[in-house]
Amino acid sequence: MAERFDRDVVQDFVAEYARGRTPNPCLRCNEKIKFAAVLDRAVALGFDAVCTGHHARLVGGTLRRSVDQAKDQSYVLAVLTREQLGRAMFPLGASTKDDVRAEAAARGIGRGGQAGQPRCLLHHRTAIPGVPGPPPGQRARQHRWRRRDRRRHA
Repeated sequence: MAERFDRDVVQDFVAEYARGRTPNPCLRCNEKIKFAAVLDRAVALGFDAVCTGHHARLVGGTLRRSVDQAKDQSYVLAVLTREQLGRAMFPLGASTKDDVRAEAAARGIGRGGQAGQPRCLLHHRTAIPGVPGPPPGQRARQHRWRRRDRRRHA
């Protein structure tokens, strides 16, 4: 899926940015990769759903904001179809950040998941070999810890 990710997410981001727009690569990744390519592959392999760490909820098949408004990510999932949402699970959406941290601590998992576990394909160089990390110059505050992760896993 590396070629599809490069085409549908990375190249789309570069092209839109070159046009003076500010695209959201997470939105494209959810739309084109996680809930299209990955979901299709999972269903073909006999799985029922794709479970992600997005802070969002499904209530009666309808996408809703996370209980924790400060962590809500439903906006990057709004591009999904009803069929895709029907095969999605968002277990973190019913929890606050403090609830999630407490559960992770109880299970011995630190920030960012288990060692070496990528969270975002675009922002973590070890996710897919050959796929670049963030575009040059993009250093959003929320991605600082990922740079630290790269040094640790390099």
